Amino acid sequence: MCVLRASGSRFAVDRFASKTSLPVYEVYRRGEPRLPRSRPKGPKHKTSGITVAVSDASWSKLPAQARDAERFLSKHKREIARLSRFPGVHGLVLDFSIYLRIGRKVVAQFDRFPVSLVRAAGKLGIALELSIYPPRSRR
Repeated sequence: MCVLRASGSRFAVDRFASKTSLPVYEVYRRGEPRLPRSRPKGPKHKTSGITVAVSDASWSKLPAQARDAERFLSKHKREIARLSRFPGVHGLVLDFSIYLRIGRKVVAQFDRFPVSLVRAAGKLGIALELSIYPPRSRR
């Protein structure tokens, strides 16, 4: 799974989300409770932002997520550029979710992004992030 996140302390997320062609997955607002939403007294969002669906490829298939992300950036580059210039936006991140492979048979994990993806994201001012989670069998 890969998502694009945009955030900022003064980002008018509802105004942007209502007029974008991007597939908005989630909208969050500064001061609202973070997950789980059932705990209203828990930590609050420090910024407002949107999460956009980029790839639904498996968490065990980073190359597929990267290919999807390249296609997404190419297809939506004008709208992403508009998002990056939208008042209050302070950062854009492509977040790739993957499983940790280190265990009994694997002693180190190495993951690499294609140069073409790094170049495309860089031109749009987007950072790349890996979110690494334990495999389901270890949860």
